[in-house]
Amino acid sequence: DWSLGRKRLCAGVSCVIVVLIGFIIGCYDGEDEVIKEHLRATTAVISLGNILFIIGVAIPSLLFWPLSLLHGRKPYLLLSIALTIPLQIPQALSLPPHTVQHPERSMVPFIVLILVFRAISGFVLGFASMNALATIIDLFGPDTVEGQDQFCLVPGGEAGARTGVWLGVWAWLFFAFGGVGHFAGQLIVSRSALAWGPWAVAAIATVVVFLVWLVPEVRPPWKKQRLISQRRTGWRGKDELQRVDRGEIKMVVFGSSPYWWWEEVWAGVVLSFRMLGQLGFFVMTVYIGWIAGEIAMVFNLLGTLISTRYKFTLVDTGLALLALSAGALLSAPVQLSSFYLRNFRHRVHHRANSSQHHYHEGQHPYRTVFLIGILLLPVSSLAFTISATGPSTHFFIPVFFAGLVIFSGTLVIAECHLIIMDNFDISNLPEPLLSRRPHGTQRPTSLVGPNDDFTTCHPAITSAFGILQFVSLISIAGAVGWSRFIHEGIGIKNGLGIYTGISFLVTIALVAVIWRWKEVRILEVFT
Repeated sequence: DWSLGRKRLCAGVSCVIVVLIGFIIGCYDGEDEVIKEHLRATTAVISLGNILFIIGVAIPSLLFWPLSLLHGRKPYLLLSIALTIPLQIPQALSLPPHTVQHPERSMVPFIVLILVFRAISGFVLGFASMNALATIIDLFGPDTVEGQDQFCLVPGGEAGARTGVWLGVWAWLFFAFGGVGHFAGQLIVSRSALAWGPWAVAAIATVVVFLVWLVPEVRPPWKKQRLISQRRTGWRGKDELQRVDRGEIKMVVFGSSPYWWWEEVWAGVVLSFRMLGQLGFFVMTVYIGWIAGEIAMVFNLLGTLISTRYKFTLVDTGLALLALSAGALLSAPVQLSSFYLRNFRHRVHHRANSSQHHYHEGQHPYRTVFLIGILLLPVSSLAFTISATGPSTHFFIPVFFAGLVIFSGTLVIAECHLIIMDNFDISNLPEPLLSRRPHGTQRPTSLVGPNDDFTTCHPAITSAFGILQFVSLISIAGAVGWSRFIHEGIGIKNGLGIYTGISFLVTIALVAVIWRWKEVRILEVFT
């Protein structure tokens, strides 16, 4: 019942949350080199702070995503971002001008302080990260098989692609916005004191808290999922049986309502393992995780290349990485529905059914941009590897090919999310014991209107997005450490060559699982 403007406002605030996380990761990374010199630490130790932060963000996405279905999203968003603000204070006080380097003074306590509070900050922000894309899905609805007819007239859901450009914007912010934060970090260390990095993070987090408080809750607390009551009037004249079932994921997985919140969390873990047990989804998870790691590694290695080989200043290095993020922004408009025929997916779906034939692309046609992306990504990665030779090659060439890697990687990841929404819906899950009718073709319960069903989301899709975010962030954390090893060990070109070779293999595996190897015909039986 919300207006399109109200939905866009809430979706914009969700994207601002991703902006905050990307800014923090990039800003921390941009300041690392100068922090290492001030605290007299090794590169591996300082990089460990960023790795712990990213791992902390990843953990709630895998384990605690069902809690927002139980309690609402706004409490987790407000609390997580609000707690991030005081967690920046110890980090700021550990850096100049609040601390002064002294030859006889040990800097180990300050190093430990930064590592611990970065890890805690990441874990706290993870509860906000896991709700960003989920909020957009709550607002506009996912692109599912069962939703082709029922969500067609939802405001903002034209052409059967309900998330539309918001999915492209989220993918760009999640995977490519780190370049903007890196530029900000480089600008801070070159123009002011190191402590201004955490202070800037705290200031931005304060603004985000205000924005989250300003927008309405998209998913009210689940006060009553389904009321099962039976009036039995005895000689006392009172109700003898009345029960309220709460929760959602445990109802889907086990067919019973959770008594404690951790039962809902455990049901989410079980559902996640069931999702990973499907070969196609497992291969796509590995592919998305690997590409996310490749994007992060290209950011880090390009910054190292142009700062050490081309002798760029800190600000110029930040500008080069900022150019990568700006170029990758071109992948966001590709998700606009206006680029395609009206109701494109819906028409092709019915045309395929009416002709009783499914094309090799599968039940839902994979868009041309997806095929272009999976071909462009390994080729551009190989070109970037070849061009990473140093001053003998003009710096614009590796920057251009690195930009192609970021662009194609962001584009493919967004398209993979569309494929998951196309192929997974609640009809893939076991029928809950509390359900009185098959729910393979019914719409999830409205958040504002009553319904006799208990499912308000697509559990398989929600679980899939949590898994993908976890794997992507873990891969990004690994890429941060791997890029440091490449620079100090085997060399940039050799490391990129190894990673590119594995990228080719992962791409082949993805094509193998999405290719329709069998011809499927739909037969209608009339009885």
